[in-house]
Amino acid sequence: MERRVVFSGWLFPAFLLMPQLAVTLVFFFWPAAQAILQSMRREDAFGLSTQFVAAENFAAVLGDPFYLASAEVTLLFSVAVAVLALAAGLLLAVMADRVVRGAAVYKTVLLLPYAVAPAIAGVLWLFLFNGRAAPARSRLELPARRRSGDAAGDPRRRLEADQL
Repeated sequence: MERRVVFSGWLFPAFLLMPQLAVTLVFFFWPAAQAILQSMRREDAFGLSTQFVAAENFAAVLGDPFYLASAEVTLLFSVAVAVLALAAGLLLAVMADRVVRGAAVYKTVLLLPYAVAPAIAGVLWLFLFNGRAAPARSRLELPARRRSGDAAGDPRRRLEADQL
């Protein structure tokens, strides 16, 4: 027997839907409307003057053969990636379902990238930002040292800044 929740009125279900509707409105519909509105305007380089041009921008883009060629390549690439990814996923799912001997090992190996990828990402971020030879850390600190004048005053820091 299936149990269903039945609400007596419409107010409580509407209250429960409000957060999702607000997120959808703020993060999807509002930016989409802004993008459409801005695509129908022509602005100068500094954004000081705006001229409404309606569909003139669309006509210019859709009349450009380079844009149409790039759209065609993008569409072809997107379809190829989707078809290949779905085919590979279906093949692996069928293989995982049919394996009888060693099924646990096969499924573990199949799911291993989901477990290993966050760990590798963490190690990479640790390498980039931690330690003396971290490339990202040294690149981020160098402009700060130049602005504050620390590299010019302290001989050790000046040598370190010159080595970068």
